[in-house]
Parts: sequence; C-alpha cells; structure tokens
Amino acid sequence: MLSKKTSHKITLAAVYAVLAVWGAAIIFPYLFMLMKSLMTETEVALEVPRLWPAVPQFRNYVDIFTRENYFRPLLNTLMVIAFNCVAVCLSASLVAFAFAKLRFVGKKALFIVMMSTVMLPGVVTQIPLYVMYTSMGWVN
Repeated sequence: MLSKKTSHKITLAAVYAVLAVWGAAIIFPYLFMLMKSLMTETEVALEVPRLWPAVPQFRNYVDIFTRENYFRPLLNTLMVIAFNCVAVCLSASLVAFAFAKLRFVGKKALFIVMMSTVMLPGVVTQIPLYVMYTSMGWVN
C-alpha cells in the first residue's frame, strides 16, 4: 500500500496531466488561427490542413493594415460592443432593482416574461439585432 505522501504526489501528477491536456486543447484553436494567418492563400486552401506554414508570411499583417479597410469594421464592432455593455448593465441593474425592492401589480407575471426572454438562445435575437444596427447606421 502506498503512503499518504506518495498517493498525494500521484494524485497531483494526474491532476496536472489532465490540466495540461485540457490547456492544450483550449490553446490549439488560437495557435491554429495564428498559423493560418501566416500562410499563403494556396496553403490555407489545401484539402489536408497544415499546422505550420512552409514560409511564414508576415506580409499578410502589413497588407491587412495598409491595403484593406480594416479599421472601419473594427470601429463598428467596438461601437456595438460598447453599446451592448452599457445598455445591458444599465437595463439589468434597473430591472433587478425594480424586481427586488418595489411592489407592484403584475410583478410575478412580468418576472416570468423577463426570465423567458433571458432564456432565449442568442440565435433567435440575431436578425432583430441586425435590423436594429442597420437602422442605426452601424452596418457597413
């Protein structure tokens, strides 16, 4: 039978091994994306994906910032994110205060409606959000 100290070391080694595998699985998509960004167009389009570029193409990064209109879509994205962060935090705190501190008729029914909208999948709201952002002039 193993001593308590030895079994603790084995358990700790197993935990670290599981964490290392899990960490590698989480980091792999980012590494793959970075390697794809350094490939030529023909390497990216190969049927069998490659993990490493034959010759890293750092010129791709220069091209995206000089030739392409990269900053306008980036600014649009940042505006949408900022609007969502502010609007969600503000409205959530006001609604939470109302449900927690105020007494009013229909409070339970409104809470059920609010919770049912919170539980909607994000896919359901994509088209209405796109229409809203289009009407605000935040698309293209």
